[in-house]
Amino acid sequence: MGKTSLIKSAIIPDFRKKHPKSFVFFVDLMQVKSINSISARLRTSFEESFKDSFPGKALVEELKNYLKGINFSLSINSITGEPNFSITTGSGGKNDELPIESIFRLINENLLEKMPGLIILDEFQDISMIDEAEGIFRNALQKLGSTPVILMGSKKHILSKMFSNPSAPFADFGSDIEFQDIPYKEYHKYLLERFEPNNLKISLEDSTFWQDLLFRNPEPINIIGAYIADHFKNRQIKKKEISQSLISVIRQRRARFEGILGNLSASEEEIMIAIAKQNYVIYPAGKDFLSKVSLSNATVTKNVESLYDNSLLERSSEGYRISSPILHYYLQLYR
Repeated sequence: MGKTSLIKSAIIPDFRKKHPKSFVFFVDLMQVKSINSISARLRTSFEESFKDSFPGKALVEELKNYLKGINFSLSINSITGEPNFSITTGSGGKNDELPIESIFRLINENLLEKMPGLIILDEFQDISMIDEAEGIFRNALQKLGSTPVILMGSKKHILSKMFSNPSAPFADFGSDIEFQDIPYKEYHKYLLERFEPNNLKISLEDSTFWQDLLFRNPEPINIIGAYIADHFKNRQIKKKEISQSLISVIRQRRARFEGILGNLSASEEEIMIAIAKQNYVIYPAGKDFLSKVSLSNATVTKNVESLYDNSLLERSSEGYRISSPILHYYLQLYR
């Protein structure tokens, strides 16, 4: 599973098991565009997190206990019959601004001083694009005392800049946790378990081929595995079936990939295609790669940086490559 699934499926349930009465604040900050959009995201996430922490009939009672002095409105969901609530401010409007600092102060003073809590901010690196956001968050988070905080994101290079730059607000904040590649034998064992209901078998050699083919990335490996499990029964899965399944999945997702490419500039698409054809590119601004595109050194450098920041490219000691293995093979087949 991915990092967000791990948090929601394992970490949060474990925390709530240890602390039956607690507050878990989960926020997805993907593609926030301004301080106001961050505030709106935090506000909506607070409402959802409060309902998750105090579900059903307990919600109304806990609102009275923990949000004294806070204006809010109550309603009943017409489909589920469950109560909903929304924080209101000054004029009573849902869209009135509620500053970032005020939301964290509300959480700290009204909830965390009375019960254990867990703060999780997903895709945290996206706040780095917004002036003053990092400083505001650092100031708010350092006031939470011993409350555990998890800051995570999919763009490792941006996160690294945020936490390693000595002059950055988050310099020396917290401890790093990075997921490494799952060992081949561990993944092989998992695949055998998932294949067992359909009486499918696979050798370690062929599952290693499969893992390498999909860049050892769990999500695409599992996508191909789901296709295999749906379309094969009572047989040994070999490289042929794996490759056939990959091509079938690529064809199923053709419209999705064309949508991704359609949002790129002509220069970005040309660079993506050229990198996919070469598998890895060590020096995108070098003469060898420039000979394969009709672009200048400056244009390639600028666009590679943009594609990298948007997670369409990834970088390792071997060079740059397409981050999505299925998109990588799509470009090889259809471009």
